[in-house]
Amino acid sequence: MIEDGRIVQHKCEYEKVLGYKYHPESDTISISHTSVQKNILSKRDILAQTAKIFDPLSLCAPVTVKAKILLRKLWLFKLSWDQKVPTDIMTIWSNLAEDLSGLRNLSFSRQAVDSDSPLKLYICDASPQAYGFVIYGLQNGKSQIIFSKVKVAPMKAKTLPMMELLAVFIAFKALSMLLRTYSNIKIENIIVSVGAQVILSWLLSDNGNAKSLYTRNRIRDFHDMKENFTKEFGMIIHYKYVPSVENPADLLSHGVSLEKFKEKLDLWTCMDSSGTRELAYKYLELPESGKPATCGKCFS
Repeated sequence: MIEDGRIVQHKCEYEKVLGYKYHPESDTISISHTSVQKNILSKRDILAQTAKIFDPLSLCAPVTVKAKILLRKLWLFKLSWDQKVPTDIMTIWSNLAEDLSGLRNLSFSRQAVDSDSPLKLYICDASPQAYGFVIYGLQNGKSQIIFSKVKVAPMKAKTLPMMELLAVFIAFKALSMLLRTYSNIKIENIIVSVGAQVILSWLLSDNGNAKSLYTRNRIRDFHDMKENFTKEFGMIIHYKYVPSVENPADLLSHGVSLEKFKEKLDLWTCMDSSGTRELAYKYLELPESGKPATCGKCFS
């Protein structure tokens, strides 16, 4: 915008773009300024304050998911909307409100992908109080977050493998939308990174042997979705194992404080904890069909 003279000239240091603040000088985006109140009394108050954070790409999801998990906890307590919440909840919210207000000080690279270079997509999953995924684009040896999505666990308890399967399930739903959006970009590979051997077995086997009927139905839905995906886009999906400690989507599992999020920001935004933005994943790559390959180091 600066080079071609299309930048709007005014005294404000940022533009408003899709709810974010865009800074042309640094080519970064950030959360719009919000003031989250610390003093709350009810579940209604917490929901109202949480809704102030507008982050459609879920760039700050590892922090904002803590508010969703807290609301889920209040539902489990069976509190009414205007009933006073317990003192310990007020304390938790007070600390969380400071973190939510501080998100406006973080900035993220505006450019996620380059339309002139081939692109590889990496999808990582998460679990157990919340489940979700984060999608990265890899070009020219460098990676950048595109967007993420996270949901809290259902009120009815699910097993950990079931939660991880749900994460992969919603990731595939978003993947079709993403490929249609990036129809002008050449997609070289799609890699699904999963951190559980049982999930890999379900994804790579045509017949899920799970005991739960709900799980078997989700496995069947996944394979139907994958078949439709292959027919529409003609692409083969590759699978890789990634240890939880090095999986950026693992930050979505329980949520993290703002301070912890700042420490893990390089891992979250570009899948690299060293800050070099060079992709370092060299994990076990699995075949498209059949049982997953075994690796003592990976699955021990």
